[in-house]
Amino acid sequence: MKNSPMLKVILRLVGLIGILILSAFWYAQERYSNEALLDRYALDVEPEWIKSKCSSKEVLDACNAFASGNYQQVVDLTLDVLPDNTDFIYSEYLSGQAYLKTERPSNAILAFESVNGFGKSEMQDKAKWMLAISYLRRGRMEEGRALIQEYTQDNSFEYQQSAIQILDDLESVWRKLPLLK
Repeated sequence: MKNSPMLKVILRLVGLIGILILSAFWYAQERYSNEALLDRYALDVEPEWIKSKCSSKEVLDACNAFASGNYQQVVDLTLDVLPDNTDFIYSEYLSGQAYLKTERPSNAILAFESVNGFGKSEMQDKAKWMLAISYLRRGRMEEGRALIQEYTQDNSFEYQQSAIQILDDLESVWRKLPLLK
């Protein structure tokens, strides 16, 4: 059976359409999946800044472990820091970030949530932001949106524009694709 020129054109068009559809899905996955949002909007950990604020050996060692990429050691070291320790919020923030690095967002949520009841500080703002991002990473969309929405109204929050952008990303038509649910 000979392929007619028209059949060849149709097959090429079908192939091209298939490539375009796959490219669109790839783009959406890379930009709008929960994991992609976490990567784009997560705060960088600044071990040296945390070390300048802390005095407990466990937190200082955890900062060094984080800087060297030993995230399980961070978790192990921070387990010994109790809530009555003045460095507790730094410890929990570090462990939350370490849990995210090791793909354990449920544990990260617990760590970031434990920081919230300790007054108001820059570290708590960071932990609250990361809690929202962790909720999104875990698929707890409404909780994540609610926290992020608070930041869009707060003119003093340094991540206000990021909050506005992430809410826009969450409403993107690309997020409606079934592969991103």
